Amino acid sequence: MRFHRFLLVITASAAIAFSVGCSANPPVAPLPSSATSKSVTFAAIGDSITEANSSDFLAGKIGSRSWVSHVGPGATFAGGWALSGARSSAMAENARDVEADVLVILAGTNDVFNDVPFEQSAGNLVRVAEKVGSEKVLVSAIPPIDFEPELATRFNQQLKQFAMSRGWVFVDPVTGVREGDRFASGMTTDGVHPTEAAAQVIGMAMGKAITEEIVRR
Repeated sequence: MRFHRFLLVITASAAIAFSVGCSANPPVAPLPSSATSKSVTFAAIGDSITEANSSDFLAGKIGSRSWVSHVGPGATFAGGWALSGARSSAMAENARDVEADVLVILAGTNDVFNDVPFEQSAGNLVRVAEKVGSEKVLVSAIPPIDFEPELATRFNQQLKQFAMSRGWVFVDPVTGVREGDRFASGMTTDGVHPTEAAAQVIGMAMGKAITEEIVRR
């Protein structure tokens, strides 16, 4: 069974917010006042895995279940766009220029839920990278999908190959919360979304990738 109707956004209010976000072309989030010149700055584009319980992601009010909250002191969030239920096409539509050393894209879960061909997803990621404008691009594997794990596994295999062909860095920050091809015990709320503990693991791995695998290579 294909889960065409299973989106990461499940409430009517979230659906309305998504519609407004796509049409209004919202601005990217501002650089928080805690940023320092010593930090590597990064932009983040994604769906509910990135937005999570943020009260206002576009305004830089990041929630504790977002990996962005847990990247560590070496990386500073500079802005971006993330919304629950967003497909890569919505990300490409809403992405805007951000002054950031690194662009991090975590996208694809909603694409595979809706049978979006990988070629379309890949094209949307290119548009995101072009619009954000960061010199260095980090593309993340998507988390497991417990009720149909082959969806995430297949997408991540294609994504890794595509990222390498573009000269981007592919990172799998979900390794620490995965057991086999599913989430480890206690690491997901519903088989798709990470818990806060999982977000911490993902964020730390992402922070390491941002500061070491990209900037120092």
